[in-house]
Amino acid sequence: TFLFGLADGRTIDAGVGGNDSRFINHSCEPNCVAHEKYGRIFIYARRLIVVGDELLLDYGFQSDAPDDAQANAAYPCTCGARTCRGTMVRTSCRPTDLTRAVEPRA
Repeated sequence: TFLFGLADGRTIDAGVGGNDSRFINHSCEPNCVAHEKYGRIFIYARRLIVVGDELLLDYGFQSDAPDDAQANAAYPCTCGARTCRGTMVRTSCRPTDLTRAVEPRA
């Protein structure tokens, strides 16, 4: 299930009345980034995406597990990126980078 946590504490579940964003997979080297605006999630390109490219986000899961090893093992990553960190859990040294998104043109 694809979930987005909003700043106000609500959660958007793309599997329940969601749209095609639920098909965006995880990668440690994503080509998309998600932004929250007005209580909605918008997906932006981080780079030029050509026809046939898969859309990818860094899920950056947050875990309530008591230790990092337990959380990392619960959410393994096999994306194959050269910088794959081996887990879909956000690491403290790799904050979500929302500032590098390519803003849509008006």
